[in-house]
Parts: sequence; C-alpha cells; structure tokens
Amino acid sequence: MDIVDAIYGFIRLPLVNIGVTVLSVVSSIIAVCQYLSKKRVVKENITLKNEVSEVVLKYNNLVQGDKSQFFQDNSGPVSIDNRG
Repeated sequence: MDIVDAIYGFIRLPLVNIGVTVLSVVSSIIAVCQYLSKKRVVKENITLKNEVSEVVLKYNNLVQGDKSQFFQDNSGPVSIDNRG
C-alpha cells in the first residue's frame, strides 16, 4: 500500500468527513460574526469622528473667542514690536 492510497483511505473515513464539515460550518459562522462586528465598529467610528469634530469646533471657538479689546477696529494684520 503506498502513501497516496493511505491518504485517500483516511480522507474517505466518515468521521473525517464529519469533522471537515463541522470545521467548515464553524469557520463560516466566525467569518459572518467578524463581518458584522467590523460593520458595527465602522459605524461607531464614523459617529465618534463626528462627535470629536464637533468638540474640536466648540473648543476652537472657545479658544479664539472675540477680538481683543485693543484691536476691535483693526481688520488687517497686526505687527507688534517690543524691542523697546
């Protein structure tokens, strides 16, 4: 009996066929679960990016605030020289 016949005989065993079928079903279920999880995570990521953008815009508005009391009428660039 050569090695090819031995492998062929092993593959034809009913227990091996059942095991391969079970592994195929389990791997398919895992793949579907991973796909659905990734889809959910991508949606959450988009939502979080939008929330972060809103927070950053609010923070920028707070930091920039209104014009300085010294430059309320100035609309151009300001050059300050403190060399004395």
